[in-house]
Formats: sequence, structure tokens, C-alpha cells
Amino acid sequence: MVPQPKDVADIFANFRYYLYLGKRPDNDRWNYIEKFDYLAVFWGVMIIGLSGLMLWLPMFFTSFLPGWTINAAYVVHSDEALLATGFI
Repeated sequence: MVPQPKDVADIFANFRYYLYLGKRPDNDRWNYIEKFDYLAVFWGVMIIGLSGLMLWLPMFFTSFLPGWTINAAYVVHSDEALLATGFI
């Protein structure tokens, strides 16, 4: 399930296939889409965790980050939560 360099080549081969410029690529046991879905849980936890921490402790984070990052964290946190809820 670890992304490999072949996955990047498969992405381009798939685009060529979708545009009728080549044949369909041969996939491994798991293709790049399945790997992305599997790993989305892990980066989603990091995104929602870090943005939630920023919203929980805004005074700490704005001591070294600009104030607009709290607004960005709010948008990122709510969008990731909606995405996770829809996926579940």
C-alpha cells in the first residue's frame, strides 16, 4: 500500500487512456486510487487535528503566525469534517 514511482507513471498512463491516446495501463494489486483512499485517513487525521488545535489555542498560534491562519484553519477544519462525514 506504499506509493511507488510506478504509481506516478500509472497516473499519466491513465490520462492517456482517458484521452484515447494509449492502452489501459496494467495495475498492481492496488492501483494508485486505492492507495490514495487508504492513505486519506491518515493525512485527514493530521489536517483535522492540526487545524482543530489551532482553533482550540488561537492565542498561542497567533503569537508566531499571522491572524488570518485562524480563519484558514476554520475553513480547512470544517471542510475536512464535511468530507470525512460524507465519506463515512
